[in-house]
Amino acid sequence: MTARARCLFGAVVAVCVLLAGMRADATTFRRPFDPDISLGYGFDNQPGGGCQDYDCGGKCYDGHKGSDFPLPFSTTVRAGANGTVEVTNDGCASEGFLGSVCGGGYGNYVRVGHADGKQTYYAHMKNGSIKVAQGQQINCGDMLGESASSGNSTGYHLHFEVRVGGIGDDPFTGKCGGPLSYWVVQGAYNGSPSTDCEQMCECKPGDKQTEGCGNCGQRERTCQGDCKWSGFSGCGGEGECAPNDGQTMKCGECGEQSHSCLNDCKWGELSACEGPDPNGGNDACDTGRAGICADGRVRCVGGDIQCLALVVDETCNEGGGGSTASGGFPIPGGEGGATLSRSPGSYEDRDNRRVYGVVCNLHAQRPPTGPGPETAAWIAMLLAAALVRRVVAER
Repeated sequence: MTARARCLFGAVVAVCVLLAGMRADATTFRRPFDPDISLGYGFDNQPGGGCQDYDCGGKCYDGHKGSDFPLPFSTTVRAGANGTVEVTNDGCASEGFLGSVCGGGYGNYVRVGHADGKQTYYAHMKNGSIKVAQGQQINCGDMLGESASSGNSTGYHLHFEVRVGGIGDDPFTGKCGGPLSYWVVQGAYNGSPSTDCEQMCECKPGDKQTEGCGNCGQRERTCQGDCKWSGFSGCGGEGECAPNDGQTMKCGECGEQSHSCLNDCKWGELSACEGPDPNGGNDACDTGRAGICADGRVRCVGGDIQCLALVVDETCNEGGGGSTASGGFPIPGGEGGATLSRSPGSYEDRDNRRVYGVVCNLHAQRPPTGPGPETAAWIAMLLAAALVRRVVAER
């Protein structure tokens, strides 16, 4: 009894699939050769004597468990579907005879296992023509060998046999056959199955797939009715930048500021506007102020060009209030924040005489009263200022 003989004709297909031991994604086959040659002797669908093919005709013989196609000698035999080679046999004479047991009667043959559990046999092939090996993965249409009449055979043909759960089954469907065809396209009764390979589903129709693209964007594709993915849509929802990218831009007259791209593909806050002093800070300029504060250097401050006094103290650049500017030394003992300032460079005095070395600026302050450390410091500062004035005068 065949696997499908256990299903009532017209029964629910899902029930028959279960009884036959098949998966819902059952493998279907192309014809296992290229020429348009129709069935010679088919599967016997009438158990217990006599013969009946799938359409209740007589294209069969009693007890036949395969489908015979009368291929000329040396016709290429091809795999009906993707699968794994399970068994091969080669070495039988290309011309066999009735009752031969070479290759178990199949002569030179290949057996292939398929994803849904079915097995297919390709039998009576030419001696030395087998092109595949046990364990090899093959694809639909791959060459397996060439036709002949080896084994239990009396004429050139290909014996194509399908087994489900180890039981032979007719790949054709019809009035006297089972409800399912195992061919991709079966064709007419006196025709032949097509050479179309089964369409492998990439996806389930209606499913969607989303992936990232661009700068934090997304694109989508949909599974079509033919079980294949459509093309991806355009990239939507992109951000301003790629995470960890950096960007620097000009600001003011001499400055630059920068920011980095955050993980949400948006720019972070800009840094402060800063820049190097023009010409290393060596360009002289006139601050427009009197006395020692007139001599300045061109600086980049907050991105803008400014002329700052060379003498760095609160009087020239910082303002009053007792704060001590960079490089300055506070003069003890009084109000107003008098400072002795030291500059590492030089300046040009009012008489355009170049003075190099340490520049001191002592601002008039009321001296401290009474003996003590503050008075001693005040006297030391006066002596230092007098020494500087002497150096300037000598220059």
